[in-house]
Amino acid sequence: MNPEQLNAESARPRLSRRGLLGASAGIGAATLLSHPVAASASERERVTTNVAPLAPGVLPAGAPVHQAWFDSVYAGVMAENWSPPAGARVYAYIAIAGYETVLPGMRSTYRSLAGRMNGGLVLPELDRRSGIDWNAAVNKAMQVVASALFTGTSAASIARNAATYQAQLDARVAAGVPSETIVRSEAWGQSIGNAIITWQSTDGFTQIRAMPAYVPPVGPGLWQSTPPNFRVAVEPYWGKLRPFALASADACFPLPAPVAYSEDPNSEFYRQAKFVYDRSKILTDTERHIATFWTDNPLLTGTPAGHWMQIINQIVDIRGFTLDQAAASYAIAAITLSDAFLSTWQAKYVLNLVRPITYVRQFIDPTWSTYVNTPQFPEYTSGHSVTSNAVANVLTPLFGRTLCFVDRSPVPRGIAERWFTSIRAAANEAMQSRIFGGIHYPMGIEMGGEQGDRVSAAVAARLNIQR
Repeated sequence: MNPEQLNAESARPRLSRRGLLGASAGIGAATLLSHPVAASASERERVTTNVAPLAPGVLPAGAPVHQAWFDSVYAGVMAENWSPPAGARVYAYIAIAGYETVLPGMRSTYRSLAGRMNGGLVLPELDRRSGIDWNAAVNKAMQVVASALFTGTSAASIARNAATYQAQLDARVAAGVPSETIVRSEAWGQSIGNAIITWQSTDGFTQIRAMPAYVPPVGPGLWQSTPPNFRVAVEPYWGKLRPFALASADACFPLPAPVAYSEDPNSEFYRQAKFVYDRSKILTDTERHIATFWTDNPLLTGTPAGHWMQIINQIVDIRGFTLDQAAASYAIAAITLSDAFLSTWQAKYVLNLVRPITYVRQFIDPTWSTYVNTPQFPEYTSGHSVTSNAVANVLTPLFGRTLCFVDRSPVPRGIAERWFTSIRAAANEAMQSRIFGGIHYPMGIEMGGEQGDRVSAAVAARLNIQR
């Protein structure tokens, strides 16, 4: 796909419902992203009851194995310095393994993902004549997949996975699960894990790792490696991977084009950059906190997808989900996040739009620095906006439209917790954070939200895991 195809104006209008750009693409009088969404003190104490999450299932309460494994994988993704889309891919395969492992014990309203995703996933059938301990089975399936995905990485990550597996196995033994049941359950988990490994080996990941060094195009308005790191482009070939549920990496195109590049101080492009620059000069302490809270950079965190999986870890407990409810939530979220990253990465490297810091330093203020370090990949569209909006769209029907919760995910990094009144409020704040950090134009965030809408709609329609 070329930039002309990507840029073709969509039949859908530019968004105004989120208040990101007001009623038009202009930003002159807009109060763009000036009011962070968070819960008040009274809202924190409120117990919401007007929600419609998934009906109770037949499996045990809670999802301790899922939670332990997503904690472990989060730490591994961080330690290995995996990129945001690469991290999302890992979470998706782990989550799919967990879902398909417990599927035979779930209500008949749930359906397998096999046949609803690309690549011809072939799964074994469970001999239903004997009982299964579903937590033991999930533990084995996730261990098998994690071991395959972390092969060749650091000894610390491999050891962490082994420790997670053993701790969860010990918990099943301590719970009194007979040894023969554990053996049978682990055999089932192993068979699911093996099937996922075979399937993931054909998604194109190995091939893009062998591709030649990327040389970015050069010209006015095109992306350049950004200060202060000036590193190589991150995952320039990611759009070549096989999606999980999208028909293709560009299935959600054409997207509305960014405003025409211009260096004229009277142009709309200049105003977009000037807005980011001016906004950075008046950040409040709360806005700086928000920018840092949602940074989710590789090496420092388990990437943005990991942040959302950590949020689900917390909400599983808040909502008191059964194992089947939790498994479905993790799977639909992780698949959506991975395909959303694929979609936004395709857009980024087709357009190769210059980042605000490069433009501002050239035409507004050569000494300017952003509050958050600018990532080493092109601007348009905003990855946080695409992925956060997409995952909020698919999780809201599962968690309810109102859900007062505290997100403590970044607390281990010394960043204070934040309260939210819904998954949507958290997603909106994640989008806002990129303006506060100084790393995206308003249009990148606005159109990122539009792209996220399209991704989530396509994924939900394709998977449709409930009858």
